[in-house]
Amino acid sequence: IFGVEEGGWQVSRQEFFDVYLAAPENEPAKEAWRRLVSGETSSLDVECFVCLPGGKKLWIAFRGAAVRNDHGQLTSVAGITSDITELKRAEIEAETRNRRLALINDSSAAFFEELDPKALLERILLKACELAGTEHGILSVNQEEKGEFFWFLGTGLYAPLIGKTGKNTIGAFSEVLRFKRRIVIRDYQNYENRLRDSIFKDVETVIAIPFYYGKDLKGI
Repeated sequence: IFGVEEGGWQVSRQEFFDVYLAAPENEPAKEAWRRLVSGETSSLDVECFVCLPGGKKLWIAFRGAAVRNDHGQLTSVAGITSDITELKRAEIEAETRNRRLALINDSSAAFFEELDPKALLERILLKACELAGTEHGILSVNQEEKGEFFWFLGTGLYAPLIGKTGKNTIGAFSEVLRFKRRIVIRDYQNYENRLRDSIFKDVETVIAIPFYYGKDLKGI
């Protein structure tokens, strides 16, 4: 697991903590080791995130017991370490999938619970932002006859744009209109068709999704 050849490996516990268990998520595992070494506990059952030399990261599970001499002094720890990376990845994916399904169900429920169209759209926008893990979202209505987007609803950095308009021939949104599909810009600051407004200077990633009413693309 640790990429060390058989035949022995010496590393101080502090180095092991500072290098291999450096991830912030590992504080509970480090505390469990300290309690074992101090004599507060006699066994160890931890999961931790291991950072290997070269950048590889693994999830491991360690189960072990303290070995002490006749005077009660700790002489060693005997146990088994298992690579649970794939298991942990599947667990995280399942949690993410369940969270997404819950958000989608909430959005679907909004159609039955909200009678006010604007309140319904606000709720959908907030749920979409939550699904994407961001507080910055905007709903733009396409005014085809004017060649403009009308920025109808916005949260986060988009809130000041509510009620304003912008050309529908530039930006990621123009691509959605052209191709009628979702557009993902992963490096927005190097995207040649980006909006030059200073409000977008810290934006890194943009996800633009078509908003349909039946078969008509009404906005983004």
